[in-house]
Formats: sequence, structure tokens, C-alpha cells
Amino acid sequence: MDSESATASESSREPESYRWSLATLKVQDKVYRVPRHGFTQYSGIFETMFTLPQGDDSTEGRSDDNPIVLPSCTTEEFESLLAVLYPTAPELQPITLSKEHWVHVLKLSTLWDMEEVRGLSIKKISAMNIGAIEKVKLGKEFRVPTWLLEGYLEIIKSWGKTEGRSDDNPIILPSCTTEEFESLLSVLYPTAPHLQPTILSKEQWIHILKVSTLWDMEEVRALSIREILAMNPAAIEKVKLAREFKIPAWLLEGYLEIIKSWRNVGSLDDIGSGLGWESAARLADMARNYSLKRRETVNATVPGAYCNHCARLWKWDGGQLSRSFELSAENPTERPKLISQASVEEPELESATKEAFKAELESIS
Repeated sequence: MDSESATASESSREPESYRWSLATLKVQDKVYRVPRHGFTQYSGIFETMFTLPQGDDSTEGRSDDNPIVLPSCTTEEFESLLAVLYPTAPELQPITLSKEHWVHVLKLSTLWDMEEVRGLSIKKISAMNIGAIEKVKLGKEFRVPTWLLEGYLEIIKSWGKTEGRSDDNPIILPSCTTEEFESLLSVLYPTAPHLQPTILSKEQWIHILKVSTLWDMEEVRALSIREILAMNPAAIEKVKLAREFKIPAWLLEGYLEIIKSWRNVGSLDDIGSGLGWESAARLADMARNYSLKRRETVNATVPGAYCNHCARLWKWDGGQLSRSFELSAENPTERPKLISQASVEEPELESATKEAFKAELESIS
């Protein structure tokens, strides 16, 4: 077989449409390795990104060690989009997503200029008969003028109707449980608040935080945040609540508490299972560095005049003199020298933590 025939044969065995190039993308703590074509076909942003000149395997997006980080979405939102871009045998098994997941798809397709995917998500959500208020909110958030107009018209037309005015025709609130709703009612309609202050458990305040966030009750949300904070939630719980309800201050505070009191927070398994293993590993490394940097060190040559007492008090290690407890009141002539030479390294922990978790902090801001 000549070289021309071999080339033709090889080409026929590898049709271009099935020679997929993969991209490594990272969302929150998860790394995804997906075919590029789904993104380049529908998004000019990704097409430009992926067609830039490529170098070796260290190039961003070419390996698990150096993924392209996507800070503007959650793993749940991203996986909803993947379900649309890479459906499993769509002719045999149609794409079936909930309204919430289609809203995730709408968000990301709008963010990344995926016009066809955006149009599909709008069509799917419209077919689910969303309520007028939700239609207005989504229309504003994702720039869908038809939803905005339809929502306002529906509100105006139904203004005088009886929905919510009798037990036979109530307004249905599908997004919360009775326990969550009753927790909210106890704050909105307290019983003689001047005589009987509202006393709720932390769990109930979390219910209120959820519902007030869902329904844009800013003052109630702020109150629930203050009340929960006053109950001193544990660091891991604070981080989880911050992620769920988008409270950047709690996220940073929780991470700082974990780093500063690593041994008291819980085991690595507790932190990993609660916050994700990548976050746990990063926190463990920062906690170790923080602990090391808090030790007092003396960068000096040991004077030969040190007495035996000082030799026991200080430890010589590879060019540094260090101690782990207070200087003794004895040997007063050496104390000023030692104290002047000692320096306590306090790292800029907050800045380092903000940088380490920058993407996550930005995603919930």
C-alpha cells in the first residue's frame, strides 16, 4: 500500500466529527474533562479561548493540574449545562430537566453568549407555566423582555381575581416547607413583641434565612443573619451556610476560624466531608503554615557566654534559635538581648485566605 493510500485509509478511520479534543475545566472543588466541541459550537467566548495558540501540557485547560477555572457558577449549574451540551442518546432518551435546572442553563448560556442554548432554555421554562412574579424576576435577571411584559400583564389582569382570597383558591407557595413558612410567620407576625420577645432556635432562624433570601426580604434576611451569628455557629456550619445563602463575610470568617483553630474544629474527615476535599486540603496547608509562622524565632549566632540555663531555655536548629515558652525571670543580663533579637511573625492571614478562596468568594458576592 503506497503512502497516499495509507493516508486515505487512516483518514477514513478517523472521521473529523468524532476526533474530540478535551478541555479540563474547574468549577468550585470539581474538575471536569469534557469535549471542547460542545462549548466552541455554541459559545464564541469559548471558541476564542480554545483557539488561542497552545503550548505544552502545562497550558491552562490541558491537564487536571492546570484546569481553566470558571468562577461564575456552581457545580450544580455547570452540570445542568453539561446535560444539555452532551445529552445521552437524545433520540432515545430526551433531555429531562427540572425548572430549576433549566434556569441554571439560562444563567450560564446568557453569561457565556450561547444564543441557541439560551433560546432553548427560554422555550423550556416558558412551557412550564411559571408564575407572573417569577416571570418578571427572571425576565429582569436574564434580559428576557417577553417574560417581563407577560408577567406585568398577568399581574395587572389578575389583580382583582380571587386567588389567595379564600380557602378554596389559595396562593400556592411551592418553594418552602410548612415548618420554614411558620418560622417566617413568627417573625412577621410576633405575638405581643413588647411583652413576649420572639425566641427561635438556630434551626428556625436558618429557615427564615432561606425563605427571606428566596423572596427578597432584605430586612428579614439581615435580621436572621444577625440572630444566627449571635448563636456562634461552628466554623464548618458557617461556611456551609455562607455557600448556600451567599454570605461572603461568613465564608471568610469560617475559613479563618478553621485555619486558626485547626485542632479544635474537627478531623480532616469532618472538614473534607463537610466542605469538600479540595477546600479541606487547602485549609490544612494554610493552617500548617499559620502554625509555623506564629512561632517566635531568633535569627542570630549563639553567644558563647550563654549559661547552661539559657541553653536549656533556647533551642538551636539550623542557624535559628527558637523558643516555645516564656523567658525565665532568671539570667536578667541576657533577657534584653534575647528579646530584642526575637521577632514574632504574624502572617497576613486574611489577605492570604481571600486570595486562596478568591473564586469562591466572588461567586457568592
